[in-house]
Amino acid sequence: MINKQDESLLIYNIKANNCNDSLKMLINKHSGICYNLILKYKKYIQSKSCDFQDLIDQKDYFIYQAALQYNSDKKIKYSTWLGNYVKYQCLNCRRTKFNYCSIDEDVNSEIEINSQREYETNNLIKEKVNIINEILSSLDDKRIKKIYDLRYQNNKKMTFKKISMQLGISEPTIKKLYQKGKKIISKKMKKVA
Repeated sequence: MINKQDESLLIYNIKANNCNDSLKMLINKHSGICYNLILKYKKYIQSKSCDFQDLIDQKDYFIYQAALQYNSDKKIKYSTWLGNYVKYQCLNCRRTKFNYCSIDEDVNSEIEINSQREYETNNLIKEKVNIINEILSSLDDKRIKKIYDLRYQNNKKMTFKKISMQLGISEPTIKKLYQKGKKIISKKMKKVA
C-alpha cells in the first residue's frame, strides 16, 4: 500500500522525470476512485449527449493530468485533488478537447424533420398573411386595410390611440373598424379552409 509520502514521491517523479512506473503505481491506486466518480455522474454526462465510455477511457489520463496539476503546498490530499479534477471533467464534458458529443442518425433525421416543419409553418404563415391582405384589399371601406397595415407594420403592434392620431379618426371608430375587419377575415378564412 502506498502512503502519503510515497504518493508525493510518485507525483514528483511524474512531474520531474515523466516516470512511467510512478504513473502506473498512481493509476493502480486511484483507478477505482476515478471510475466510481465518473460513474456517479453518468446520468448527467449522458444528459449532455456526451460519450460516457469516452470519459471512462480517459480515467488514466485524468489521473496523470491531476498529478501534473497537483500542488502539495495547498495542504490537500492528492485523492481530493483528483476527485475535484474528475468532477470538473464530468461536469464540463463538452468543453474538453478529447470529448465529443455524438449526433446519431435518429437525431440528425429529427433535426431535418423539425427544419422541414419550420419551413412549412413559415410558408403557411406567409400564405395566411397574403390571403388576409387580399381580403382587406377587397373591402369597400379602405380604412380597415389602413388600420390593419398600421397595427401590424414591421411586426410591431401599434396602439389604437396612435393609429387614431395618425389617421385622424376617433379611437372608438378605429376599434369598431378593426373588429369589423376581424369578423370579415374570420368568415372568409373559414370559406378558404
